[in-house]
Amino acid sequence: MGGGDQGRAPRRGATFTRHDGLPCGGVPVTRPPAAILEYLPSNRRLTKREWEVLSCIAEGYTNRRVAAQLSISMETVRTHVSNILAKLETPNRSAAAAKYHQLRSAQ
Repeated sequence: MGGGDQGRAPRRGATFTRHDGLPCGGVPVTRPPAAILEYLPSNRRLTKREWEVLSCIAEGYTNRRVAAQLSISMETVRTHVSNILAKLETPNRSAAAAKYHQLRSAQ
């Protein structure tokens, strides 16, 4: 990957890994892990974009960095974070990140 690829938007439906320029989680996020799908009831399952945001949160990204990395607004990030916390029933982003890592390791 050349230096010029860093600012280009990924193609629709692409998977994102540390090597694709999206270091959020370092694993493909087009589909959540089976362990997480089994754990969450259908009305609490995260969208693909929420998984991408959660992956970034789990890597310690701030909302500003998530917005820049995923090319979305800060308000959109705040909305996604709020939805993630509600769906995972976690009180804060640290607890959501811990749950993400716990469920990822159970895979």
